[in-house]
Amino acid sequence: MAKQHYFFKLIPPRPTFVQDMTDAERCLMDEDGRYFEEHFAAGRVLLFGPVMAAPGLSGSAFLKPKARRMLGDSVKATHRPRRD
Repeated sequence: MAKQHYFFKLIPPRPTFVQDMTDAERCLMDEDGRYFEEHFAAGRVLLFGPVMAAPGLSGSAFLKPKARRMLGDSVKATHRPRRD
């Protein structure tokens, strides 16, 4: 069986998020960055970061199979309902 990897996509709450995020939102994004940096250093995350593509910026992370235990925490920590 081939190795399985996990993909996370962070969809911003609005198209202009990068240009007009509040201080609280910036703080939260910094926390997310530190969270994934820690797991990257521990070898559980292959890569993570911003992606510029139409229609705008999003975030992505690719997790290794051994990160399976972290999945529940990651989804809870990064899932925020979209507000339109």
